Amino acid sequence: MNNLAFSPLFAFPVLYAVYVYVYVGSGSAFVNNRPIIGVMTQESPSDLSQFGSTYLPATYVKFVEASGARVVPILVNQSDIYYENMFHSLNGLLLPGGGLDKKLMTSGYGRAGKMFYDLATKNFDKYGDVFPIWGTCQGFELLSCLAAGEDILTPLEADNENLNIEMCPGYRNSRIFGDAADWILEALQNDALTFNYHSFSVTPQDFNNAKSMKSTYKMVSISKNDDGREFVSVIEGNVYPLFGVQFHPEKPIFAWSPNTNVKHDALSVAVSRYFGDFFVSEARKSNHSFKSLEEETAASIYNYNTVNLKGLDKLDDAYFFT
Repeated sequence: MNNLAFSPLFAFPVLYAVYVYVYVGSGSAFVNNRPIIGVMTQESPSDLSQFGSTYLPATYVKFVEASGARVVPILVNQSDIYYENMFHSLNGLLLPGGGLDKKLMTSGYGRAGKMFYDLATKNFDKYGDVFPIWGTCQGFELLSCLAAGEDILTPLEADNENLNIEMCPGYRNSRIFGDAADWILEALQNDALTFNYHSFSVTPQDFNNAKSMKSTYKMVSISKNDDGREFVSVIEGNVYPLFGVQFHPEKPIFAWSPNTNVKHDALSVAVSRYFGDFFVSEARKSNHSFKSLEEETAASIYNYNTVNLKGLDKLDDAYFFT
């Protein structure tokens, strides 16, 4: 056994405790220790439609809960009033991955995501209101297109691939990596820990050519697929609390389908937890709340049960909605 390779894990509890103490207490005098995060549902693909017209993979719910937040499912194809009420009740939004592809912008998922994006940015501009939005894979793509004002996605596949990330200049000044322990950053760059499963991407060239995209986000890292093609892998808002990753940080902890190449080693799990804890720490800066405990309870994911999919569509379990 190579003891050197495992040494960061032995240091993990101490480093993690320092990270939580330093990061969560920084940048905001307000700390909400009961954050509730909305997770967007989306239209079911054909092989899952037998269970319900819309769905939410359970991995994203577990990902949020593991870092100390509760979850409310955000239903698609609802009224503007519904989304406005949810925005003012929740402490953040997670836009999950999926397979909407070219239907992304016109889907219920895309329209609802735009509602939250517009509310979050406008309220930040007007009141300094903090409402973080995190996009994973498809969610990353939606955040990119919303900022660009058009579809800037390129067919660029990373199908079932574990990849490393290459940090862009200034990454240590980013919020997402600014307080990360060195071993987290070294692992991400050297050990191919990010699981990618996407057909479209944003290239560095397209990022730089889209003026509104570049003015909204900083490009924090890039990755290369197995064919050597580059794509943007991490973005964050220059001003707004917007964060996107093209890969899937929830999968090393919670996705066990034998149809994927997801890594489950201790280092992959620790890195995944870093991303979840970072997002929830951002949500703790939000002072939004439900008007009553009854409303909060009625909206909770706890009112729904999961369906065991037995690896169908490469998912273990999911929530379904009509």
